[in-house]
This record gives sequence, C-alpha cells and structure tokens, in this order.
Amino acid sequence: MKKILFLGLMLVLQTFAQAQEFELGIKLGVNSGKSQLKDLQNYSLNADAAAKLHGGVYARLKLWAVGIYVQPECLITTRASDLTISGSNLSTNSNVKDITVKHSGLYADVPVLLGMKFIKLFRVYAGPNFQFLLNQNTEIPTQADLVKKFDLKSNTTGIVIGAGVDVWRLRGDIRWDYSNNLGSNVQFNGTQPSLRSSMISFQISYKLFGVL
Repeated sequence: MKKILFLGLMLVLQTFAQAQEFELGIKLGVNSGKSQLKDLQNYSLNADAAAKLHGGVYARLKLWAVGIYVQPECLITTRASDLTISGSNLSTNSNVKDITVKHSGLYADVPVLLGMKFIKLFRVYAGPNFQFLLNQNTEIPTQADLVKKFDLKSNTTGIVIGAGVDVWRLRGDIRWDYSNNLGSNVQFNGTQPSLRSSMISFQISYKLFGVL
C-alpha cells in the first residue's frame, strides 16, 4: 500500500510539472480535535482535545479559467486524545469505575481537494482524505485488566472542508477534518467501539515554485 501511495504521488507530481498553471509548495500547521468512541453503550466518555503539529507538501493545478482547481497533498498528521471511560466491567477490581486511555495515531494523510478561487485571493474547497496509519500508541492503565488493546485500520477515508487566502507566496488555511471510523483501539465488555476523529486545523503554506 505504501508503494502504491508513493507511485501515485510521483505520477501526480509529474502531471503537475507538465501543466501550464500549477504550483508546488510546503505546509506546516497545528490541529486540535477529539477522538471519540462510537456506540459506547452503558458507558460515559470524556475526551480531552490535544493540539499537534503536522506538515507536508501540496500541489495545485488549475482546471478551468473560472478559478476551479484540484489540490492533492501529502501530510504527516497525529490524531490524539485522552479517553476517560466511566462504567462497570473495566477491571476485575470492582472499585475501578473510571479509566483514562491515552491514545495517538500517526498518519500519512493524502487529501485530494477540489476548490474554487475568488478574485485571486480567497479559496474554498472540499474533498476526500485518504489516511494511512503509520504508528499507533494506545496506553491502557494496568488496573483496567478487562480492557484490551486492538489495532486500528491500516487505512481509511475521511473528509476535509476548508477555506484559505493567498498572499504573495504564502497561503493560510483553516479546515475541518472528519473521520467517521478509524477502527477499534480497545475492547471491553465484549464490544469493540469504533474510533472517530474530528479536528480543526490551521495551516501556513509556502509556494516553492509555479505560475498559479
């Protein structure tokens, strides 16, 4: 899968290099959001937001004269949250009613965005975000001996919706990233609730070269 992703990215970059109106650049940002457990029956959940840095490269190709463009990206992103679960059947010790699971997942995100640019300054866009899990870290308290760790999905697809502004070689963006089902990272009481992620990102990009 990683080889296919790399070859696909190289093909896209080659296509952009041959286009007349394109640009290539780098970007850095900070994302803040929460990971939630879906279908958590008979339990309560509190998830603390975590701010993380992310970064990568992007390419942009103008499709039509009206300002519509396509923008694929490759970003390294961390989705993290502390999940405090309250309920029974978390431990053989009946006094344990609350546990905090520390979770983070490192992803290679490949959003493919379709956008529109207005008056050569403002942009709006949306598109799918293809996510590939690089590393998972799920820490379960030792006293929660009835809770087991599971591996998340190796790849999944989310969505991205955002807006941005272009000034000289700088690009500023704010975007919403949502993933409905990243897989299950824990199991307890015979169930494996699926993990979902919602986060807001602020990004600064720099155009390295291009004529767009």
